[in-house]
Amino acid sequence: MRLKIKPVDLNNGEGHLPWQPAEDTDFWKHAIEMTGIPCLGLQMGQRPNNLNAFGMLGLLAGSCRNVKEAIEMICKYNATLTGVFKFSFEVSEKEAAFVFDPHPLWEETNLESARQAVDMMISGWTKSFHDATGKKIYPAQTEVRYTKRFVEEYKQILKTPVLFGQQHNRFLFSRDYLNTSLISYDESLHAVFSALLHQKQKNLETKHQLNERIKRVIVSKFNGQITHIDIVASHLCMTTRTLQRKLSEENSSYRKICNELRRELATELMKAGKSKKTELASLLGYADADSFSRAFKKWEV
Repeated sequence: MRLKIKPVDLNNGEGHLPWQPAEDTDFWKHAIEMTGIPCLGLQMGQRPNNLNAFGMLGLLAGSCRNVKEAIEMICKYNATLTGVFKFSFEVSEKEAAFVFDPHPLWEETNLESARQAVDMMISGWTKSFHDATGKKIYPAQTEVRYTKRFVEEYKQILKTPVLFGQQHNRFLFSRDYLNTSLISYDESLHAVFSALLHQKQKNLETKHQLNERIKRVIVSKFNGQITHIDIVASHLCMTTRTLQRKLSEENSSYRKICNELRRELATELMKAGKSKKTELASLLGYADADSFSRAFKKWEV
């Protein structure tokens, strides 16, 4: 009831609800208040059958040949699991880094919520790797973007060093670890889940109205910073002229959509009370606080 989620939505494990930067619909705020557990994210990540918690993507990862392939699939089909986390995977000669950063606007509106979700990722991925390989192998090092806390809880779960105040949230693995086989490897299931997720990702890209798709690109790819229409058109796999024509057919324009998005983001950020006008101006791409204030006054008229 607190989150305004309908019971039917809870039965749709592969469904996506639109994310808005607002505290009244923030799961972690209410969950911590109701449970009284400060390190709830770390505890939730240790629940049984954790791969299933990542939905179809977890099942695909579990059917991969080894850890490397599993992480590659997680990054490839990132959008089918969540739109507010960006997963990436970097492999060098000696080590590999699995990065999982929450959306910057999420951190801006509710840092505690974003951090709890990161903690659940840290704890959940660690347990998932254990379950999938049948081996208690840990990252060589874990890096966290935030200030130090819950040191003992991190230590108990990760068994390896944790560095706080870093640029990204990420696991560092040795290259040898990436070749660890998964006990649940199944070539036929892998093919089935891969095909299903490929189709799901395509559906996610096309099911929204054009103005919503444009807003999603700006928010997910450029952190809310308005970018040139040519770049957005490219991300939507169409020419600028085609994008402009389609918007015209919907009695809209790129400029109008950008102004709507700026207004929506500014309203929610100010409602959350997390940002000063100078910070909002920079975040939303205005030259200075005065420019932002003038725009905001026009929106209020």
